[in-house]
Amino acid sequence: MPVPVPVPVPVPVPEAPTASMAGPPPRLRLRPGVAVTPLAAGLHLRGRGAAVTLEGSRALPFLWKLLSARLAADPVAGTAESTETADPRVEAALTTLTARLREHDLLVEHPDGAELPPWPGSSAADPVRAAEAIRAARPVIATPHPHSPLARGLARALNDAGASPRLTVDGRLAVGQAVITADTPSGAVALAVSCDADGGFVTEPGPPGQARSEADAVAARLRPGTQPWTPPGSPLPAPHQASTPSGTHVSLLAGAAAGRLLAAVAGLPDPAAQENASTSAATGHPAVLIARAEPPEATYHPWAGAPRTARRRPLAPRDLAEALRRITALTDPRLGVLDAPLPGNLPQLPASLVSCRTGAGPLVAGAGRADQARLEAACHAAELALADASGTPVVGATPGHAHGRALRRALLHGAAPTASGGIADDVWNSHPQARHWWT
Repeated sequence: MPVPVPVPVPVPVPEAPTASMAGPPPRLRLRPGVAVTPLAAGLHLRGRGAAVTLEGSRALPFLWKLLSARLAADPVAGTAESTETADPRVEAALTTLTARLREHDLLVEHPDGAELPPWPGSSAADPVRAAEAIRAARPVIATPHPHSPLARGLARALNDAGASPRLTVDGRLAVGQAVITADTPSGAVALAVSCDADGGFVTEPGPPGQARSEADAVAARLRPGTQPWTPPGSPLPAPHQASTPSGTHVSLLAGAAAGRLLAAVAGLPDPAAQENASTSAATGHPAVLIARAEPPEATYHPWAGAPRTARRRPLAPRDLAEALRRITALTDPRLGVLDAPLPGNLPQLPASLVSCRTGAGPLVAGAGRADQARLEAACHAAELALADASGTPVVGATPGHAHGRALRRALLHGAAPTASGGIADDVWNSHPQARHWWT
């Protein structure tokens, strides 16, 4: 049975180097951390955020043996294998295989003769430039106890990534907290990290002036009994005095904090962006990594209590699905500012009903569908949370939705607006949508 060979493609001939070109040309290298599994008639490659299976030829494992030598750190190894690629068909197949790997971002150009940094070489488009940005970041770790396990873990993680951290003492921070500040080409960024025997968190990189206050706010929100729907006057529990955290837990949070900060320094995507759509910038809220020691767990959660910034002021949702995603962020079980409206054991006929907790007591809302009932309940709960001595505001998913809810509220309270020259009843009542909402 003949062995299928990949279709040859034209191999571009590189231009001859000119005298103005300084230094050796860059070489293609396999990204650090990419694992390769030969198959009977193909290859399976997986790396940081990418995985691909190439099939269709039993020659692929042999071609990979030749190509991996070319992609090795030692350029001499690739030269030694060049005698086995004299056949132009093999050379064309290697070119095709290389193109497939580049399409899936499993290869990276690297200056010949230099060592590729393991991180961010595994994900950066330009690992050398990213490594230079990390070396120039000069991170500063502010902590109340510079010899604590968290401080030592942060210093170790930053050193391992190629940065040179400096420790400073800040008595304003709570025990088990630290703030890391680093320089970037666009200005300084900072994040806060907290670690104790029960858990901890890592905030999103942002302006240095907000890191300490954000750490205090997140710590207060994670304390039991501090949800905004707790009845007024309820006693709040005292802050938990935890024992020394385990080494594994410290390493997890320190590594997450260092990786997240240096990703911002090197211009790499924030790790939270790949974790969950509800924690992405589309919801208009930063993401906080929350870790728990027992059972071991670390997940990103949207932080709806963060101060608004211009870059995080999203446009009105385009549809009901996007509005519901934002409601999910606002009602996050760990960091949400509202209780999640759920149907529970409420009847769903003839109308869908959901309920949630508010500071004023339980709230029940209904609509023709469950998703519409969730939107109605979330808007009403937000109104109750924002109410003050001046009155209760009107909340909607969009300005038009808010105006419609304001009109319905006015009609229900007998304060229907009147205007001269308005539309006659027989005109607007003939419109099916107007008649539906009026009834």
